[in-house]
Amino acid sequence: MRAILVLVFMCISGCEQTKEISHGTYGPFAIGDNKVITLEKVIALEKTEAIRNMLFIEPIPSREVYLDGPTEESIHAVDENNGILVWLDHYPWPLRIELKDNVVVNTWGASEKCMASQPSMNIACSEIKRLANKIIIGSSRNDIYKTITSFDTELSKQIGNFVVGLQEFRTGGNKSETGYTNLILANDAWQFNGLKQLSRFKNPFYSRVTLYFDKSHLSKIRHWSAPYEMP
Repeated sequence: MRAILVLVFMCISGCEQTKEISHGTYGPFAIGDNKVITLEKVIALEKTEAIRNMLFIEPIPSREVYLDGPTEESIHAVDENNGILVWLDHYPWPLRIELKDNVVVNTWGASEKCMASQPSMNIACSEIKRLANKIIIGSSRNDIYKTITSFDTELSKQIGNFVVGLQEFRTGGNKSETGYTNLILANDAWQFNGLKQLSRFKNPFYSRVTLYFDKSHLSKIRHWSAPYEMP
């Protein structure tokens, strides 16, 4: 019981820390550095942080979007994104829509077979597959917005965004280091785990660093850390 009370007190005192840096330096990074120099510094961390491959760092959307119940107006929050996520009833495996020049070039994520243990998840899976069949390759961005918002279903809808091209590296379908480097450099936000020594916690369980770029130069660093594993 005493141990639990101590843990509760520690959490009340602060179980996590977030630092944001928009000027000067932080660890090896300097605000204002260009992407190439910054990436070289990330790669150099391999010697001190036991990084095994380039997937140690991943590109992420520079502005994360999540809409619960998108409307014809609010769905335009993903106008700047070429990767659109669609969930139904918060089903954990979303439909992914990829665009290029505001035209749909690929869709994936909808299961061919719905075999979830929970009936409600099977319903969501079937509905996502039905929605996927309505997203036609070659459709315009505005067309798919209308398709999504007008999709007739009793399930709730959620919209998010993702980085196009990352999944093929995660699954091993693409192992080109040059290709992955180009993918990172093409995006304005990167994330990796490291720099534990800069956290106020001793050897924190989590230590996540996000680098943001503006006009190809490092403009902000966010470092989030927490001492214990979260449920």
